Amino acid sequence: MLIINSKKELIDILRRDRECNHKITLIPTMGNLHEGHLSLISKSEDYLSKKIVSIFVNPLQFNDSSDYTSYPKTLEQDLEALEKRKIDYVFVPTKEEMMRNIIHTDELPWGFTNLLCGAYRGRHFDGVQKIIREFFEIIKPDFAIFGEKDFQQYLLIKYIAERYFRETNIKIILSPTIRMDNGLAFSSRNTLLSDEQINKASLAFQSIKSTVVDYFHKTGLLNFNNLIPQSANLTYQYVKIYDEKYLYDKHGLGANSNSDQKIFRLFIALIIDNVRLIDNYPVERYDIS
Repeated sequence: MLIINSKKELIDILRRDRECNHKITLIPTMGNLHEGHLSLISKSEDYLSKKIVSIFVNPLQFNDSSDYTSYPKTLEQDLEALEKRKIDYVFVPTKEEMMRNIIHTDELPWGFTNLLCGAYRGRHFDGVQKIIREFFEIIKPDFAIFGEKDFQQYLLIKYIAERYFRETNIKIILSPTIRMDNGLAFSSRNTLLSDEQINKASLAFQSIKSTVVDYFHKTGLLNFNNLIPQSANLTYQYVKIYDEKYLYDKHGLGANSNSDQKIFRLFIALIIDNVRLIDNYPVERYDIS
């Protein structure tokens, strides 16, 4: 496993790999690796290619500088975990290296500033777009793997690939969410919570999911405001069910492969003691008899 810090070195190495007809797989991360990240690496083994894991905490996607500062950074442990996996390269650029001559980005489609996290996190998706486009320009991967937990981010990556890298034909792969035994999705932000808070978050996700899905199945209605409890230490930022076809459309994407049938997805964002967690779940369509 080779650790690389500069764009130029990475470009030179990958050029030689391509001359040898090697495919390239990219697994972008912000470090603080957990089972969810490691599942992306396991997924990459389905594709015969050179494997690159990037570790970069992107300052452009944080609205609050204190959130960026407090984001868990565990590079030494991350590298130890990757040593045990079939990874060829780890790209660990400095902030200065990545920010130098950063790509100018166009305005994103409506959904990225008005729906779900886009409605609450300001320039978050624009910040993600800048760095992912930079990674794609440098690496030109054949495959790029992202987790299902950040579904709106996945839509952004697909939009970037279709809008700016159509000729490169990058295959964007969605990997299933990995959960703890209590059902809570693995997240780097979980490390900011105590065991008691983790259990509380798990119960909060599961209870609102059960309530909302049951209501949706019985009524077909999508307004859940009266069903959402709030407390001093736990608030639901949003609880929404959307048809995936609608999401693809509002995020500037063509119809997804399952566009002939309605596929619904429940999205939840909650804040527990100032730590924000998100999750989403596929939902069977409602059927009123």
